[in-house]
Parts: sequence; C-alpha cells; structure tokens
Amino acid sequence: MAKATNKIIFDENFVRGCEERTNEAIRFNMLEEARFFTLHVWPEILADKEFQTGLPALYRRLERIYKINSILQLGRLPEEEILSLFESGIELYFLEMVDNLNLWELVKGKLITIMDLQARNDFKKNISKALLRNKHLITRNKLRRDEKEYEPSITNWLVDYTSAVGVGLNSVVKINEYLTRNENCQKLSDPEKNIVRSLIIFYERLKYSSQEPDGLEESITLFSGGQWQVLREGRFEDFDPKVVKLLGDYEKSLSPEERKQVFGAEETAEPGAKAAFLSAEESARQEIFSAYAGDAGRQKAVLAEEEKLKKADKFKLRDEFMAAVQDKNINKTMAAFRVLARSGDLGSFLKEDAKLNKFMAGVWEKKFNKALAAEFIKNADQLKFVRLFLRYILEERLGLGTSDAARLGLQLGNIFVNLGKKEYNKIAYYDVGSKGFKWFEE
Repeated sequence: MAKATNKIIFDENFVRGCEERTNEAIRFNMLEEARFFTLHVWPEILADKEFQTGLPALYRRLERIYKINSILQLGRLPEEEILSLFESGIELYFLEMVDNLNLWELVKGKLITIMDLQARNDFKKNISKALLRNKHLITRNKLRRDEKEYEPSITNWLVDYTSAVGVGLNSVVKINEYLTRNENCQKLSDPEKNIVRSLIIFYERLKYSSQEPDGLEESITLFSGGQWQVLREGRFEDFDPKVVKLLGDYEKSLSPEERKQVFGAEETAEPGAKAAFLSAEESARQEIFSAYAGDAGRQKAVLAEEEKLKKADKFKLRDEFMAAVQDKNINKTMAAFRVLARSGDLGSFLKEDAKLNKFMAGVWEKKFNKALAAEFIKNADQLKFVRLFLRYILEERLGLGTSDAARLGLQLGNIFVNLGKKEYNKIAYYDVGSKGFKWFEE
C-alpha cells in the first residue's frame, strides 16, 4: 500500500530510502542532507493528512527521521524548536546518535549565534529544564531510589544523579564516582553506561556561565611567545598539528618586515618566561575573554538590530545590509553580517549579487591587481575573499580600527566554524603581545 502526492510517493521503499540516507547523515555529519529533509520533504508529509491517518506506521517512522535530522542541525533551529526537541525527541540522540556526534558541539553551534551572553545562560537553563521534563526511556532497567522504583527516563536519570551529587557544578571526579559506585549505574551495560555518561556530561556543561572564560562557547585563536594556541572553554590548547603547519608555512612566506607587521616584534626566550606566563594563566584568560566580548553597550545595540532582521528573507536582508553600509550604521551592519553568517549566505551574497560582485572586483583591482580581481569574480565565496570583504567593510567603509574590526571578524568566524566550515578559524586572532586582534593574511 502506498500514498502518492504530486511530488512524492509515500511507501515502504521511500521510507526505507529516507532511513538509509539519514543513517549516512549521522555517520558523516551531512548537515545539508538533513536540512533538505526538514525544509522540503517533511512539509510535504505534514500537508498530507490522509497519509498520516491511513498509514500511521510509516508516518511514525518518518516523524522519527524528521526529529533525527532536526537534531543534526540544532545550530540552525529557532530556540523554541530546540527546547521542544529537548523535551521530546532528544532521546533519539542518546539511543541512536551518541557514538557518532557530540551533542554539546551541536548545541554550541546555536549558542554562539546568541550575542547576549546573559541570554545564552538563560537559554542553557531552559534546555536543562526541558531535559528534566523529558519522560522518554533511554535504558532498560528501572531505577531504585529511596526504596522506590522509577522508569529509566531522561528525567529520572537526571534526578537520580542530582540527588547523589548535588545541584551545583560537579567535577569529573564526582561524575566518575557516580557512574562507578551508584547502584543504578552498576546495572548498566557498557552501551547504556555510555548513554548515561553522555547525558550527565552534557547536563553539567549547561551549568557553565557564558559570562566567564571557562564557559565561553567560542574558541579564540592566539599568537603568544612565537606560538599559536587556542583558548577553548577556558583552557589554553596547542593548535592541531596540521593547522600549526599551515600557519608556519604562512609565516615563512613573509619577509622579516612583513612578519614584524603581522606578528609584532620577536619575544626573547628568557629562562622562566613560559613559566611566568603560565603562572598568570587565570589573568590571561580573563584578559582575552574581556577583549573578545567587547563593549556591552555595543553588544546590546547590535542585538536590537539583529532582532529586527531575523525575519527578513535573503534578498531583503541583503538590501538592509547594503543600506546599513551606505549609512555607516555600524550596529546594523554588524547585525546583518551575523544573520548572513548564520544563514550561510555571506559567501553566496558576494558570488551571486552581480552588482556587489562587480563593485568589489573593481575595489580589489585598485587595491591589489587584476589577477586577484579576476579570481574574485570566479571564486568570490572563498574564505580569503570573505575575509577581505569583512575587513574592507568594517575598516574602510565603517571606519573601525583594525583590532576592533578583527575582533568582530573572529566572532563571525566562530559562527561559520560551528556551522561546519572549519576553515573559518583563520579569519582573525588575538595577539597576546600587542593585546589586540589581528587579521590573518593570505
């Protein structure tokens, strides 16, 4: 038995094909595949009420597929949909996706788009509350507590955990003690223990404040003492070796004078210098965090403009951006940049808008050369041209200083990175020596 629409035939073969593609999307983190299903296939299914009532078993399987694809693209969903998923739907992550994807990384993609850090904290609290309302089961055996039995739902596992360790922020030691010594945990199979561990670690991560260095979701690229590092979740980490090699190759390509301009003067390697730096790690973290966050008043103004632009379609948003640049409206321009980045349209804008593409090609020819302008016309959506465009608009059109402009560029880069465009971690960085932000150069 099958149900047909003018576009799709809903039958067993169709559903099985969707399940196979969704499994591939989970395995390879195929965000565009997930986005296509939720935007184009699912509305067709919802519109067909006869199919939903006539073939309920097939509909329920497609509903499961919709929820999984929604989880895959958490970073692009509205806040209300995310909270709804955490109340009912996120159990599919723990049951079917936990071995392939990191839930915190998926949620972080959304958090980074929320500019107001207090609003981020509020959203994380709301996610925690939604989890505590999730009655779906994630393990088999019932839980025992205070001589009573409870269903092994997300709600009851979190209540059991909290009753054992307390409501505050708990250390890894406490988490491990619970997982190894708690009577309910001792009955779990290894896969089930992994599920509960993942749930607890995610729940604990939601407790961190985005207004503190340890809780800031963005990663900040640093250049300090002749070394590249990244400040991630309050920890100084070495760069991935592949990235370090790329940056090293870039440094070697510069003349001594160019290197001095980009990275500043060489720091002397006096004995104990590194130890002194590490001993001041806490103050360094706070310094970098404060520099990255920027002025609170500016944040509030940009956020207000962003709210006005959220419902604009692609073409309206592009028009609003151009008008803001013409008016030298810094707050509105930055808000438009953020919405364009979040929608993945910034590179497309440069490539598809014929008027803008022609104008910027002329700018690049005057500033650089004809070869670069010709390359831009063909590949305007490449990282290096997006970075040049950001710098041109922020510095030359809006008059921002290099450090302030590069800081905003780094914030936009983090939005791109958390939407899967990892190469965008090379837009800008924080230079510890000069205590300012700088652009990466091609």
